Amino acid sequence: MTPGNQLEAARISPDQAMQLLSSTWLASRLARMTDRSGRPTIPNDMAMADRQRREVREAEHALRSSLTERPTKQAVSVEIARVIASFPMANGAPEATTKLRMDGFLTAVSDIPAWALRRAVDDVLRGVAPGIDARFAPNPPQLANLAREHMKPVMKAANQLRMLLRAEVEAPPVDDATRARMAQRMDELRNSLKRAG
Repeated sequence: MTPGNQLEAARISPDQAMQLLSSTWLASRLARMTDRSGRPTIPNDMAMADRQRREVREAEHALRSSLTERPTKQAVSVEIARVIASFPMANGAPEATTKLRMDGFLTAVSDIPAWALRRAVDDVLRGVAPGIDARFAPNPPQLANLAREHMKPVMKAANQLRMLLRAEVEAPPVDDATRARMAQRMDELRNSLKRAG
């Protein structure tokens, strides 16, 4: 089995990946990760074991996959229909107008994963969508932007995990006793080379 197939076989859900971020071992590593001249680093005592690296890699993959999945037209149509049906147009509006509205929504959310669209529609229907008057249906760009807002935490988490996977492990600090032992060994090596030469 190739590494990509192994990753696919071991794939975790985006929700599980987000839960992993709150685990103590991962949260502590993310909190202690620093940026040194554009390179992420973590302290030596925060180095990840192979199993942990695998979990982080799987979580990052799951999150990125959830951001790039494209829903079926049917799945999108169902969510848009929920909005259109919940905020009916004025009486007597022609069917062609409804079709045009549907087409506008389909275009606006064509690059949005189904889960993000579903959360945005749920927010609209519950009346908790920020910036949207709960008395009226959102227009297509508003719905698309609301769905993108739901994607931002997932994108941020995926980027954090990628940085952690790329982080260099800092060398352990050298205390005075270790420094003295190293200096003594260097002196012994120099003396030994002088005698041999």
